[in-house]
Amino acid sequence: MTTTVSDMFQLKLHNQQSRSDLLVRVRSAAPLTPQMIVAIQPTAQRQQQQQSESCFFAVKTDSTRGGSSVGSKRVSNPTHNTIASRHTNNDWANFNKANERQSNRVRSAAEQSNRNAWSTMRDTEALTRVRQADVTEKLSKRVEDIEYWKLQLASEAKLNSAETEDLVEHIQVLESYLAYTAKPLNVTEVCLAHREQRTDIDLVHDEVERQLHRELECIRKCQDQMRRMVEKSTAQLSVNWAALQQLNKDLRNKTQAQSIDGKIIHLGNQSPGIDFRPGAESAERCVSIPHSWARHSQENIGKSHACRAASERQCKGIADLLRACANEMWSQFIAVNAAFAPRIREVTDVRNGLQAQLQGTLQEIADAERSAAQLRRAIEDKAAPMKVAQTRLEERARRQDMESCNDTPMIALQREVADLHESLSSLAHRLKSVESALVRLHSNRDKLESDIRVKENSLLIDVKRCMAMRKAPRGAQQLLMQPRRAMP
Repeated sequence: MTTTVSDMFQLKLHNQQSRSDLLVRVRSAAPLTPQMIVAIQPTAQRQQQQQSESCFFAVKTDSTRGGSSVGSKRVSNPTHNTIASRHTNNDWANFNKANERQSNRVRSAAEQSNRNAWSTMRDTEALTRVRQADVTEKLSKRVEDIEYWKLQLASEAKLNSAETEDLVEHIQVLESYLAYTAKPLNVTEVCLAHREQRTDIDLVHDEVERQLHRELECIRKCQDQMRRMVEKSTAQLSVNWAALQQLNKDLRNKTQAQSIDGKIIHLGNQSPGIDFRPGAESAERCVSIPHSWARHSQENIGKSHACRAASERQCKGIADLLRACANEMWSQFIAVNAAFAPRIREVTDVRNGLQAQLQGTLQEIADAERSAAQLRRAIEDKAAPMKVAQTRLEERARRQDMESCNDTPMIALQREVADLHESLSSLAHRLKSVESALVRLHSNRDKLESDIRVKENSLLIDVKRCMAMRKAPRGAQQLLMQPRRAMP
C-alpha cells in the first residue's frame, strides 16, 4: 500500500486539529486521552515518527519506479522518497486555511466559553443573593414565630406558677388545720380518760360519753380525709411542677434559639467569624420539623392547662373539705358541750339532794344519840332506888319469928322492886332500839357521804376538768374557729 502526499497532509491536519481540541479541553480541565497525549508530543519526535510510518508504508519496487529487491525484501529508492515528500502549493494553501479556520473555531469557542462563564457568574451571584435574602427573611419569620410561642409559653408558665403557688398555700392551710385537729382530738381523748375515773354508779354510759365518742370518730374521720387530700394535693403539686419545668425548659430552648437566629440574621458576606463548616447543611442534625416543633409547644401548653384545671379543682376540694370538716367538728363540739350542761345540772341536783338527806340524817343521829344518853342516865338513875328498895327488903328479912310479916310495907317494897325492874327493862329496850336506829343512821350517813363523794368526783371531772379544757381561752373553741377564719 502506497502513501500519497494528500494522505500525509490529511494526517498532519488531523494531528493539528487534535492538538487544538486538546488545548481547549485542557483549558476546561477535561481529562487527557491517549490521542491527545500523542498530539502534544514535540515536533521533532512527531516528524521522526511520521518518517518511520512513511518508510513502513513505502511504495512497491517495480520496473516503472526503478526499485530493486534482494531476495524477498523490498528496498525503497532514497531519491524517490525525497521527491515524494514534497508538498504542493495547494497543500500549503489548504493547510494555512485549515489552520485559520481552526484558530477561528478555537477563538469562537473561547469567546462562547467566556460568555457562558460570565453568564454563569451573574446567575450564581443573583441566585446567591436571592437565596441569602430568602434565608434572612425566613430567619426573621422564624424569630417572629419563636417570639409568639415564647409569649404563649411565658403566659402559661406565669399562670401555672400562680396556680401552683395557690395550691401550695391551700396545702399549707390544709396541713395547718390537720395539725390543729390534734388539739381537739387530745381534748376529747383526755375527757374520755377523765370520765373513766368516775366511780360506782356514776360510771354510766350516758349521753355525754356517747357524744364524746362521736366527736372522737368525727375528728379521726376528718383527719383521715385531710391526710388523703394532702397526699392527693402533693401528687398534683408534683405534676404542676413537672409541667412548669417543661414549660420553662421549652422557654429556655426557644430563648436560646431566638438568640441564635437573631444573631445570624445580621451575618453578611463581610461579617467576622464566618467560615467553612463542612457537614453543617446535614438535615440529620435536626430532631424536629416545623409541625412537630409547634405541636411540642402546643402539647406543653395543653398539659399545663390541664394541670391548672386539675389544680383548681384540687384547691376547691381542699376548701370544701376544710369547710365541711370545720362545720362538722364545730357542730359536734357544740353537741358535746350541750350534753355536758344537763348532765352537770342533773348530777348537781342529785348531789344537793344527797347533801340535804345527809343533813337530816346527821340531825337524826344527833337526836338519837341524845335519846340514848338520856336513856342511859335514866337507867343509871334507877340504880339508887333499886338499891334502897333491895336494901330495905334485905334488912326486913332479918326480922325474927312473927315479926317477919308480909305487911303492907313489905308488899310495897316488893311492888317497888318489881316496878323498878320493869322500868329498867323498858329503858333498856328503848336504849337498844335507839342504838339500833343509831347504827342504821350511821350506815345511811356513810352511804350518803359516799354517794356525795361519787357525785362530787363526777362533778369535778365534768366541770373542773372536762369543761375547763373545752372552754379554756386557748382551748378547742378557738382552735376550731381559727382554721375557719384561715380558710380561703
